Amino acid sequence: MKPLLSIVIPAYNNARRLPLALIDLDRHLATVSVPTELFVVNDGSDDGTAALLKPFCAAMRTLTALDAPEHRGTGAAVRIGMVTARGSWRLTAFTPNALVPDLLDQLLSTISRTEAPALIAFNTQSSGIAGAVAAGGSWLRSVPAWVLLGIPRSVRATPFLCASAEIAE
Repeated sequence: MKPLLSIVIPAYNNARRLPLALIDLDRHLATVSVPTELFVVNDGSDDGTAALLKPFCAAMRTLTALDAPEHRGTGAAVRIGMVTARGSWRLTAFTPNALVPDLLDQLLSTISRTEAPALIAFNTQSSGIAGAVAAGGSWLRSVPAWVLLGIPRSVRATPFLCASAEIAE
């Protein structure tokens, strides 16, 4: 079954931060009633991130580890994950520990009410998701999301972008 949501986490030297984040994500994704998949893209880490991911992939049915051939930066790692993902919606989580259950539940609720193609940019606030939605076609790819959506600088600090498959590809 095609996943509704693909989560892409770029990782560069994140061996210390990833284990707890992956355990928490796995526990929560097991309770979600929609199909999901999770990708961690190792961006040429030299701290053991790649080796750490192997047992997690064996234990987590939704996790796939992808390896960039060399460290090329977050954008390149995100691109690898986005083009590999199969979900109707694709979430980029630059800070894996910030993907808390309430946030994922609110996001799933938001995407179930949003028609594709669309781009959702948001951050976490004490009151939940704060952000904006833009609808449109391929022209969205050529405009920086923060400019397009008019999101204030304060919101940009915790970047989460969720794009429909049409835009992510």
